[in-house]
Amino acid sequence: MGERVAGDATPVQAKRADKEAAYNGYYKKHCYLLHRLVCARTNLTLEWLITPGNVDEGQLMMPLLAKALSDGFRPKQAVFDNGYASYWNYEIPNLLGIKLQIGFRRRAKMGWRGRPRTLKLRYRKMVEAGKLSAEKLKELGMHPDPERNSLDDVLCGLAIAGQHEYVGAYFRNRSLTEFRRDRRGWLGCYVPLRSVVEGCHGHQKDWLDLDNLWEKGLRKARLHAALCMLSEAAVAYDKVEHGVVKALTSQAFIR
Repeated sequence: MGERVAGDATPVQAKRADKEAAYNGYYKKHCYLLHRLVCARTNLTLEWLITPGNVDEGQLMMPLLAKALSDGFRPKQAVFDNGYASYWNYEIPNLLGIKLQIGFRRRAKMGWRGRPRTLKLRYRKMVEAGKLSAEKLKELGMHPDPERNSLDDVLCGLAIAGQHEYVGAYFRNRSLTEFRRDRRGWLGCYVPLRSVVEGCHGHQKDWLDLDNLWEKGLRKARLHAALCMLSEAAVAYDKVEHGVVKALTSQAFIR
């Protein structure tokens, strides 16, 4: 459970007079946003956060993954849409060994910062600037000359030196290269996981009244979402207790 995950945000309609909610220009709603990380195997919500509607969803990817890791899940593959395409988001999961796929815009281009030659030049500059001291490099088992390190070591050194845009650009370039080489295979992994998280949004709105928020305030919105998540988990737990291992979130035969 939790080896393959997908993340996304969905709006939860708020009352117009709710001052703690906010207008979201993409959804064109005065709302809260539910940020969710879903297990692609069980369709169960692993982690979630509620924020006002104007919060950038890209900022919540790492907190969701961090919560999952702290709860004992070990994702091997994670899928998010283009709203999460920041260098920071590309950098951290890949350095942790998580195969990350973020959707690309139609005319996506390679970033010059992520080219191996550029990375090595940047590494050399970090050594010369003292941000990668001889003592630190010795501790890490790295050489001051980037040519005498593996590319993985160069990336690690740049991450330690705070060069996140360069490291993130490398992983984005690598993912874009994989996409261009085998578009069908890349999408064959990406699309099913995206469908899972979108289906989870729709399921909770249709069956658990997620979008039926009558109270005002962020605290009440969080409580409302928590009750929806608890209902989903209770249904799944009851099914597993009776030997059911598929369609754990479905309530078609409960109502």
